Amino acid sequence: MKTRANRFARSARRRSFARPTTMQVAAICYRRSQFSVEFLLVNTSSGKWTFPKGRIAPEISPWEAAQQEALEEAGAMGAIEETCLGHYTDLKRALGHDNRSREILIAAYLLEVETMSMPQEPGRNPTWFTPAEAKERMAEQRAAKYSSEIARMIDAATSAVQAFSFQPPALSPRQIGPKAESLDGIDIL
Repeated sequence: MKTRANRFARSARRRSFARPTTMQVAAICYRRSQFSVEFLLVNTSSGKWTFPKGRIAPEISPWEAAQQEALEEAGAMGAIEETCLGHYTDLKRALGHDNRSREILIAAYLLEVETMSMPQEPGRNPTWFTPAEAKERMAEQRAAKYSSEIARMIDAATSAVQAFSFQPPALSPRQIGPKAESLDGIDIL
C-alpha cells in the first residue's frame, strides 16, 4: 500500500512540473450565402491549413486579438462575436523550426467577413472552403486527435452560423396586428 502511495506522489510531482499549455486565439472567419456557409483558411509557414490565429496581446481582449489576427493573416475584416465559441488544441512548431512542437490551446471566435484586403503577412494564401472541405484541409498533416477537435469546432461554427441565419426577425406590435378583445373586455393577443 505504501508503494502505491509513493508512486502516486511521484506521478503527481512530475505532472506539476509539466510545461503549461500555451493559449492562443483564432478567428473562425466565415461568409454565408442563401443556403450555405464557407470558412476562410490560411496557410501556416509549414504549409498546413488553419484558421487565422495568434497570441493574445495583454492590452487587448481575446476577441480583439482574434479580429487582429484575421486582418493580419487573411486580410479579413468584419463583425466578430465577443463570446468564445469554444476551445480546441493543436500543435505548433517551436521557435527555431527544429522539428520540435508544443501543444497549444486555442480559444475560437466567430468573425463574419464583410470585406477583404491584401493580408499583411505574405504567403498565407487565404482561401474559402465549405465546411466539409475545411475539415478535410485542416486534417492534412495533423494527428487524428487534433483534426477531430478542429472538425468539432467547424461543426459548432456551422451550427452557430445557421442558427444566426434562420432566426426569425423580431416582430413589432404593428406587424403582429390589432389586438382582439374578448367578450369580458380583456385584451387577447
